[in-house]
Amino acid sequence: MRERWLEAAACLVNVAGDLPFSLAGRTSGWVADCLAEIHPDRGEFLRLTRQGIAERLPGAPAEQLAAEVFRNYLITQYVDKLQVKKFLTGEPFAWREIGDSSELRAAMPRGGAIVCSCHFAHYALLPALLNGQGIDVVFLRGRADVLGKLEKHKGDIIYSSDPTAPFRLLKALSGGRAVFMMIDQIDPKGITATLQLLGQPAHAQLGIGWLAERAKCPLITMSLEQRPDGLLRIKPLAEVSPAGRKTEETLQEVFSSLEAPIAERPESWLNWYIAGCGKEGPQLRSTLKTSNDALWKGLTEWEPAGPPALRSAAGGA
Repeated sequence: MRERWLEAAACLVNVAGDLPFSLAGRTSGWVADCLAEIHPDRGEFLRLTRQGIAERLPGAPAEQLAAEVFRNYLITQYVDKLQVKKFLTGEPFAWREIGDSSELRAAMPRGGAIVCSCHFAHYALLPALLNGQGIDVVFLRGRADVLGKLEKHKGDIIYSSDPTAPFRLLKALSGGRAVFMMIDQIDPKGITATLQLLGQPAHAQLGIGWLAERAKCPLITMSLEQRPDGLLRIKPLAEVSPAGRKTEETLQEVFSSLEAPIAERPESWLNWYIAGCGKEGPQLRSTLKTSNDALWKGLTEWEPAGPPALRSAAGGA
């Protein structure tokens, strides 16, 4: 039975990756439904997500929302990276099929700034949305995947595991570029602070605040939402200055600015499972990476020839 679900997902993900983003929604959902049947971490993801929602949004339908979060997680991991590949490999105007970042562009200050958000559904498409509309941005990512395998854009991606990353990020900011960082991307080896998110303790990376302080630049927070026409919209939320305050105070203001979009659209935030301060969330995050890599390998090898788009995009996505 697993092979049948895998074969169905492989056929559908190739179709969804070739469709314009606004038309891929239903097919993307079918991909997620197929993969949900065989993803080895489904049960633990749903359990921890239900727990995170119940703690922070009392009275919300946690079980239903957890299922929607997992569906969005699978779409983001397995379909969106084929969509963004069209932009990164130079397909003309592919970003126009994804959405609009003009509000953020208008809100950007002169000089360097840190654009800060969290893991909303479709976050993998942010390089196409930002770079595609003229926002000169460097992305801090946790690990190499399909985006990092494209030589053309290696100068736009810095990995947190790189010991020179802080210096490279400071250089980008001092040169007037924007740096994009996820405040809810917890590095087990990084230094964290315990803050409040929706009335409960949550970890945040102190490095984001440290970078803003050293570069003397603001943090621009943003949300990512899907418009009625199916395209995405980047919405600027707040401009947070690190001047004259403690790092924890700066990061708490960043967290607070993101609470409203998370509470309004809880199904779109993918990191409920890691929202608390326990060990289970980070452990699952590590397991998810391994499982996702294995599923990607299965999707690319489901038949000897393999779908062309998958062959070119696979390998660590």
